[in-house]
Amino acid sequence: MTQPLPSRDRGRPLGRAVDSVRKPKRHAETGSTMVEFSIVILPLLALVFLIMDSAWALFGRACLQHAAREGVRYAVTATPLSGSCMNASIRQVVQQNSFGFVPAAAAASDIAVTYFNPITLKPVTGANSTAAGNVVQVSISNVSVTSIGLWHASTPLNLGAQAADVMEGNPSGPPCP
Repeated sequence: MTQPLPSRDRGRPLGRAVDSVRKPKRHAETGSTMVEFSIVILPLLALVFLIMDSAWALFGRACLQHAAREGVRYAVTATPLSGSCMNASIRQVVQQNSFGFVPAAAAASDIAVTYFNPITLKPVTGANSTAAGNVVQVSISNVSVTSIGLWHASTPLNLGAQAADVMEGNPSGPPCP
């Protein structure tokens, strides 16, 4: 039969031997966790809000580009809405597809519809401007996007977008511009 090895903790409970190895907690270190947390969390939150602000600006730009493309697509393939001319119909389509970035009150001033001669690329006005083969350009400008994060700039970010394509022929003839 084998005998147990001698131990210096003989006669004492096992938990006491483990407790004597641990370092006693000093009272001077109890507040350091909160200080370290605040040192780390402030730059982290600043980075998160910076990413949110940048994403908001990119989202606004993407929405405006989508609205301009939809306006050009409408101008190329569709006839004007009933009771309005082509330019007013295009502005209405752009405003509806801008996800609220272009308010209805500012649609007339912020959305420009221009027709160009496909050979000379000079602007065309009048009844012939919506004829087949002309190039239509829809531009959105002066759309203000405000910051959503910590840093509210004194001046909002002004965004814009534009798109262009060649007009198709309308079976009923060119609509009014």
